[in-house]
Amino acid sequence: IYADDHSNVSLYDTYVHNNSASNGGAGYWNNSSGSFENSVFFYNDAVSGYDAIFLYTSSLTGKYSTIASNDGIARNGSAIGLSSGSTFTLECGIIWGHSSSVNYTPGTDVVDIIYSDVEHGFSGIGNLTVDPFFVNRYTGDFHLAPFSPLIDTCPLHHPDDIDHHNRPY
Repeated sequence: IYADDHSNVSLYDTYVHNNSASNGGAGYWNNSSGSFENSVFFYNDAVSGYDAIFLYTSSLTGKYSTIASNDGIARNGSAIGLSSGSTFTLECGIIWGHSSSVNYTPGTDVVDIIYSDVEHGFSGIGNLTVDPFFVNRYTGDFHLAPFSPLIDTCPLHHPDDIDHHNRPY
């Protein structure tokens, strides 16, 4: 995904996987905006930086989504990067399986993550840092296992998952 020059890209019920780019393997927003909901970003890779998402002077909002195991399963990449006054918001999401979760410059960039599970921790209302227990991240099954501690943790109820099945919470 490449959003440039005041573009606005919205994703709903979308799998973004097995992509590569110089920056933002799954998506690069340059002077643009966008949103994603009920989506999964996985197995993406960026040669120069931020394996899942990179924002440059941009704004992106996500809900009920998973950003996991980008840069394959080697776990040596950063998930999300912001630069030059960008804004990233995530509600009821999961960021897991990266060497770092969110890279930004406080005071320049704005990150607001709430009711989410962020592997390396992130301060915000209702945030957790617990293994989400995916069904099988090695095969790309990022559904939550029945014993996942994340079930019933999001107070912002969304009735269906990406497969249009009722969520267990």
